Amino acid sequence: MTKITDRLMTPAEVASYYAVDAKTVTRWALAGRLPVARITPGGHRRFWESDVKAAGLPKVDAHRPGLSGHTITVEDGRVVERSHGDLVKVCASGAGLDGVEPEAVARDRAALYGATYVPAATR
Repeated sequence: MTKITDRLMTPAEVASYYAVDAKTVTRWALAGRLPVARITPGGHRRFWESDVKAAGLPKVDAHRPGLSGHTITVEDGRVVERSHGDLVKVCASGAGLDGVEPEAVARDRAALYGATYVPAATR
């Protein structure tokens, strides 16, 4: 139920609230997971703040943007991220490490993003 004090939110504001991309908000709206309050003459969606907060959609911690299921380790002196064994990206290597040990960078990155740190010695 919308209250008189309720405000309309843009997809960008909703995305910021849930720490997701604005396109994710659009997909939620198209799938019926997030009620659309109105559509502007230009075709832009608006959402009631109370609906956004009550939707019960997954909210990602801004400090852990969702790398659970990913592993971060050191391979050949490079900090790499993998998902289900497949290489996702090289996070840091060579000069990008700024003189810091690759294992320390991998451990810190995993802690920051909620990934699993796998020490090179255990692989």
